Amino acid sequence: MSGPRSRRTLLAMFVAFGGASIASIPALAAPPTTTTEQVDQTFLARATSAACGYQVFERIVETFTVQLFFGRDGRVVREIDAAHHTTVTWSAPSRGTSFSYPLNAPTRYDYPGGAVVNGPAILIFEGFNAKAPGSAASAGRSAYEGIVRFITDDGVPLVETEDEPILSNGNQASFTLADRCAALAG
Repeated sequence: MSGPRSRRTLLAMFVAFGGASIASIPALAAPPTTTTEQVDQTFLARATSAACGYQVFERIVETFTVQLFFGRDGRVVREIDAAHHTTVTWSAPSRGTSFSYPLNAPTRYDYPGGAVVNGPAILIFEGFNAKAPGSAASAGRSAYEGIVRFITDDGVPLVETEDEPILSNGNQASFTLADRCAALAG
């Protein structure tokens, strides 16, 4: 597994998939809880910067909502993270270039047996993923296996995922490093 991935970063790249089996999810007991926050986050995109040969930044601006669903034992069994009115912007300040695209769909996490540290998780995305000028949009369905690495004080599980999906269909191969570099080259 790679290092822990930021949920907000993952949201910038993917959206929810509704086809995972709910048979392995325990019956829900307590009503779901919902928390919402405003996000305006910019970070250095290291892999893209290395591929392009100049610094590239990714900025995500959104209203972010986390909804947790609980099993009979009180553990989180499902989570839906929703990005509302999200804009993802890639920029190369040294070149004076940037491009943006909207991202407004949920991401789903299933926790078979309930979320516990070091327990299994499945991350599911569906829909529009990303679009660089001059290339096809990246869209479709993807699912990743993961492991719960931490649970916040608010009860939100933080998941580390595998780099390669266990399910992938649609046009997932677009929005490569080369696509980003070409769009930002100026």
